Amino acid sequence: MPVFAVFSFSAFAEPLAPVLDDDAVTECVTSEEPQPEIPDDADKQISAPVWADVNGDDKFNVTDLSLVCAHVKGIKSLDDPSAADVSGDGKVNVIDVVKIAFAVKRQII
Repeated sequence: MPVFAVFSFSAFAEPLAPVLDDDAVTECVTSEEPQPEIPDDADKQISAPVWADVNGDDKFNVTDLSLVCAHVKGIKSLDDPSAADVSGDGKVNVIDVVKIAFAVKRQII
C-alpha cells in the first residue's frame, strides 16, 4: 500500500531577508576610481547569441530542433555544432535534443 505525505512549505521556509538587530550597521562602499569614457558614437546595444539557435535566425524553435536531430542521427552535419551543445559537455547528442525539445515545448504551450 503506497504511503503519501503532504508537506506544508511554510513550515520549512527560511526567512528570505536576514533579521537585523538594533545594533546592526549597514555600510555603503563607494569607489573614487575614474570610470572609462564611452564615446558618443559607440553602439550601446550588445547582441548575444540566442540559446539553441542552430540556424542563426535569432530565435530557437522546432526548426532548430529538427536540425539538431538530423545532426545527431548523422543525416546532415551542422555548420556550427557549438550552438547545439546546450548541455555544455562539448558534444552534440541526444541530451541536447531532449533539452531543446523540452524548451520548444514549453515555448509553444
